[in-house]
Parts: sequence; C-alpha cells; structure tokens
Amino acid sequence: MIYIAKPSTDMEKAQIVIAHKEFYDNLLLLRIKLQKCLALANTLPQDIDKITAKDNEVCAYDTVKDLEQYLTMVVKYQTDLLAKNQNVKMIDKDKASALTNKLNHKDFENVLQVHHEIFKPYRDETIQFWNERTKLASGKAAKSDFSAFDQPTLLQIDQIMADKTRLIERTQIKRSKYCIVGNPESINNDVDQEIFDDDDFYHKLLRDYIENKTADVTDSTQLGKQWLQLQKLRSKMKRKVDTRSTKGRKLRYTVHTKLMNFMAPNDQSPWSDEAKQDLYNSLFGKKSTG
Repeated sequence: MIYIAKPSTDMEKAQIVIAHKEFYDNLLLLRIKLQKCLALANTLPQDIDKITAKDNEVCAYDTVKDLEQYLTMVVKYQTDLLAKNQNVKMIDKDKASALTNKLNHKDFENVLQVHHEIFKPYRDETIQFWNERTKLASGKAAKSDFSAFDQPTLLQIDQIMADKTRLIERTQIKRSKYCIVGNPESINNDVDQEIFDDDDFYHKLLRDYIENKTADVTDSTQLGKQWLQLQKLRSKMKRKVDTRSTKGRKLRYTVHTKLMNFMAPNDQSPWSDEAKQDLYNSLFGKKSTG
C-alpha cells in the first residue's frame, strides 16, 4: 500500500514504476520466506487439552501474549498506512488509535474487517481503472472473445469469492508430506480443518519470482549470482510424492510412446532362399554345394 504524489514528468513516472516493482518483489520474497514457517505451523499439535494442561498453562499464556503484542503492532502499521493514503477515506486519528488500543485475540478479526471495508472502495476503483487502461493499451477494448478472461477483473474476483466454502476447503487439503506432532501417521487424513496449505499457490509465486529475476539481466557476473540464488529457491520446490506407492502397494509402470511411421519389413520377393544363395555364390566365383 504505497502512496506517491502525482508525477509531473515521464522520468518521475518511470522511477515510481521501478519503486512499485521493487516493493512488489520484496513482498513476494517475504511471502516465499514465510512458507517454511507456515509449513512448520501445520505440524504443531492439535490437541488443545494437552496444550492447555496445567503443566503448560504458563507457557501457553506467555505465547498468546507474545502473539497478541506482535499482531497489535502489525495492525497499527496497517492503520498508519491507511491514514497516510489520501485516496482512502480513513476515520480520524483518535478513532483509529482507539480502534487499535489494547487489543486481545478476539478483537483482531473485527479490526481487520473494518480496515477491509475502508480500503475496499479505493481497491475496486484502482483495479477497475487499470483494467480499462490495460484493455485500451492492448487493443482489446473494441473486440470480445466471450471468454472468462475477457470479463472485467472485479467481476472475476466476485465470481471466485462467491463460493468461499470451496476456497477455504482447498486450503485444508494436504499437498505435501508432513506429520502432525502427537497424531499417528495412520490417522492423518488428506483434509484437515486445522491446517492451512497453499503449496500450489506458493509454487506459482515462486515461479513468477524466478522468471522476473532472470528476465532483464545481461551481465554474466550478475547472472551467476542470481543462478546460485535461484538454485536455492528451486531446491525448496519439493516434488509431490505418493506415500501410498511404497513397499509394493502400488504397481509402477512406464507407458512407452507409440512408434510413428514404423512398419516391420515385409519381403515380397518371389525368389526362394536357395535361389538367392546360388546367386551370391556365382557372383563371388563359388560353386553351389547343392
């Protein structure tokens, strides 16, 4: 959420575009680095009774307080960013400070909902503006192919968000192999309401980040440094492994591709093998032993 004054020259516009691009890349890299933390969080114990037992009561209380303090700081930063954006009709500073003062874990959802409602008009207006600008620049404004991608961006977003239940269920599907602490592996189902797994979306972001980093680089030294960095990122993209196919529980096979333009030899010569042998012997001065 960056607010920059209206540029006056083409040079300033270019610098603003570069700043936005750099900010987006930093956010993308931050999201990629958070994936390891998210994966570890999915392995945490889910038995609340054991976690909140008397032996762990003090540790659980301290952990909740630390999380509340961290979330309060993040929400205050979000409030400050909204207040600095002149295009957002933000509430006054007194109400904003009262909104984020002395929050507990039950208040964060309400505060984030208020921020979402405040920011939504500006977000929709910006998306619609750039959707129209992009169509004009690409020459698609005058023609339509009646495809789903030809619809306005806001309409596509609304259609996707209409079925929130399906979207939530997609994030509760295990897309990689990991074990939850305290749960036997045999009862780890594919769908778990206590996890948040978006590996497919994470891999899409990672591919975009790799492509953007290697798009406009020509210096050989810089290419070498980026190649090493990208190799580390690629190593994090784990292959999907079918855990049920081990120990001979599943037949493994490879389908061979069909041979194209191939035909077995078909001898249509009227000569017999004896006649061919006599011909070869006569050519090299040998007599037939028949």
